[in-house]
Amino acid sequence: MNDWYLSNVTIIQSCLIAAMLAMSMQVTMRVGVLSVAGIGFYGLGQYSTALLVLHGILPWGLAIAVTALACGVLAYALARVLSRVRGLYLTMVTLGLVLVLTVVASNGGEFTGGATGLYGIPVTVATWHMLVVIAVGIVICAVTERGFVGRASEALRSDEMLAASVGIEARTVRRANFGLSGMLGAVAGGLNVLTFGTVNPFDAGFPLMVTILTAVIVGGQRTWLGAVIGAFLITSLPTLLSSFSGDTREMAFGALVVVLATYAPDGLLGFASAALRRLRSSLRPPPTMAEPERRRELADV
Repeated sequence: MNDWYLSNVTIIQSCLIAAMLAMSMQVTMRVGVLSVAGIGFYGLGQYSTALLVLHGILPWGLAIAVTALACGVLAYALARVLSRVRGLYLTMVTLGLVLVLTVVASNGGEFTGGATGLYGIPVTVATWHMLVVIAVGIVICAVTERGFVGRASEALRSDEMLAASVGIEARTVRRANFGLSGMLGAVAGGLNVLTFGTVNPFDAGFPLMVTILTAVIVGGQRTWLGAVIGAFLITSLPTLLSSFSGDTREMAFGALVVVLATYAPDGLLGFASAALRRLRSSLRPPPTMAEPERRRELADV
């Protein structure tokens, strides 16, 4: 077991980081907003945590916590600014934000390391640290999916006008989810830079956006569990398909994504839930012929 862990520790840690980042995107998607701002805060989290640790300003734990809090506030402020933007326009604005941050980091000189990034960052995060942090993130996401907040999120995702008619304030709920998305993205960035010891401006680029978005869609965007399942699958799939040649591996990966998107539009988790409901329905005994008559007799009495 120990040998297996040591030979797969890199992919395990990558899956855990991807899971946190996928949750940062899922918390906005579950309220009907397709935003990639979490990827931008992932990049901010990487650089902020790296600079705080490299210059000895804060220990790594506090560096991640402070960065997450600051990015959460920035994300909430961004949501206020973008409160009038909807749909595809909001997606394009957040995509532009990520691209702008990439350009700024690339031209940051010695402060950000320029196009080559920063190296020699102390590797201080172990796998068990990541498990604890991600468990906290999962608990927070799970809590926000229950009770009034969860029902409000589901209503907004289904029909914003209907949600408004029953007193749900769309802007308030979405701003809160934006803030949580920023925090989760920043934590993922901090964990990544303190696990692998490097950061460059292109870590939070377009390929990462596509990967994480694919993970959320494949796993299921309605709950944190779907995002985590999708992140583990999409991140580990290239390794699982490593026995194939390069072109064959890419074709197999693309074909799998197309099949899942076509036949499981609610993701693997939604597909499994629907299959379980059908199985339970098929196993439930049909009502007897005497049951309706018995009900009429009781009604007459």
